[in-house]
Amino acid sequence: MADRFAIAAGNWSNTSTWSTTAGGGGGASVPGVGDAAHLNNRAVVADVNIECDSITTRALNGATQGGSLTVTTDRTITASLWPGLTSIITISTAGITVNLIGEIQGSTTTNNIGSVIVSNASTVNITGNCIGGTGGTGAQAVRGNHASSLVNIVGDCFASAVNSAVNNVLGGVINITGNCYGSNSSATPSGITNSSSGTINITGNCYGSDLYTATTSPYGAGAHNNSTGIINLIGSAFGGKGSSPGISNQVSGGTLNIKRAVGGPGGPGMAAPVIGVSVGVLNTNSGGIVNVEEIEFGVLGSPPTQGSARFTDLVTNVCQVTLTDNSTKNLVDPTNVSGLVPNEEDVRNGVIYAGGINTGSCAVPPISSVAAGVPVDNSMGTAVITIPILASVLGQLLADALSD
Repeated sequence: MADRFAIAAGNWSNTSTWSTTAGGGGGASVPGVGDAAHLNNRAVVADVNIECDSITTRALNGATQGGSLTVTTDRTITASLWPGLTSIITISTAGITVNLIGEIQGSTTTNNIGSVIVSNASTVNITGNCIGGTGGTGAQAVRGNHASSLVNIVGDCFASAVNSAVNNVLGGVINITGNCYGSNSSATPSGITNSSSGTINITGNCYGSDLYTATTSPYGAGAHNNSTGIINLIGSAFGGKGSSPGISNQVSGGTLNIKRAVGGPGGPGMAAPVIGVSVGVLNTNSGGIVNVEEIEFGVLGSPPTQGSARFTDLVTNVCQVTLTDNSTKNLVDPTNVSGLVPNEEDVRNGVIYAGGINTGSCAVPPISSVAAGVPVDNSMGTAVITIPILASVLGQLLADALSD
């Protein structure tokens, strides 16, 4: 792998922009596959599609911190992004589509510095994992800074000890296909944060932090709703091994729509680090809205939800509990579960079932009234027709006919 250092402001494709050393002269080859591009406190324009190993604004290998990569038209950039003192890419042109392929990290040195900042009505497609930075607060990998921005992420999102990986700051839409993880280095940061009235859609699972804290808090969640926006989770929210929820809502007016909430693994008799009671979904504000389709208690009884929550009105509503013998049992709504509760005509007459809601109407004759060998109920009929019985029946039929 070769290092390339920007030594002048200019186009990416211009060899005069690049040097083999931080303080050298221009004329080096343009960064290519396997090369590390150091922006070296210079403003470089992405006039072509880019493919290299990494792009960084950090002070590495003699480079000066800072710099930027300007994108003003549709571009595909294949590289890991490692910001330092400044963001790497700020997308401020409306209507463009930028494809980013590679891991994206947040800043290691500075507050409110995302590796990628989307500050206009643009579309950004990311294929790769996003990791929160270890700099000050706000150093996320990706920040949605516009109400009409669209960010599509295919990859997992990991909080660092300080920051979420992704923050929806000003109301746009973020779609994530992947899992979201609360920090395992600190019990505070969540994998992703919705700090606006915008929407985050997650197709995957959310996992709370595995670090233990003395009290349950909304922090350290896989995903955290910190404003009046909406988080839709098509997947499961798992409570962590400590006390962090899989997903949390902290603000009145915020909404969580959850496929499945699962209580954490902690409970009686557990030693550190699995000693906290953590929930799949935590709603800390009475004005927040939580809708959940399925709930499952943890193996030692940790509840799937805390705070107000409602079941969605779907035929798949299920509640799973773990019994004292460690087996599991599903509890279902007998009035609203297709195929799981028998019809009344299929249940023995007079039998009350489905929690007292239904009564069976199927009349089952005794086996003595059914011909021998004919299946009935859970047995066989035993009735045998003898000659005297047959003569008696025929005589009665003849008498009935004559009387008519």
